[in-house]
Amino acid sequence: MSTEVFDPAALADILGPTLTEEQARAIFHLGEDAVVWALVTLARRLAALQSPQPAPSTPSGMIPAYQKPPARRGRKPPGRKLGHPGSRRPVPERIDRREVHRLPRCPHCGGRLRRCS
Repeated sequence: MSTEVFDPAALADILGPTLTEEQARAIFHLGEDAVVWALVTLARRLAALQSPQPAPSTPSGMIPAYQKPPARRGRKPPGRKLGHPGSRRPVPERIDRREVHRLPRCPHCGGRLRRCS
């Protein structure tokens, strides 16, 4: 631990446009508060750089005053909630006959059909 006093104004001069390794080590030797302050400051600068800025030639009428948040997805998963009893068509008591419906030819190309494995 260092006995130096943490001074944000002095650190603002160190955190110029470029930060060298020696400057980073000097901040580290000032203590935990100085390191946290420097990291938060650099994160704010990075966030400001990443926010979309309009080009200088963009007319003021083209810049939206308010940008809506992205729309939420309104779809819910299908089916009942977990824990609720299911419902479906009841099984018939008696089956009179079974029928197999098979196409004679492919509806798209007209070719012969083959059985799938």
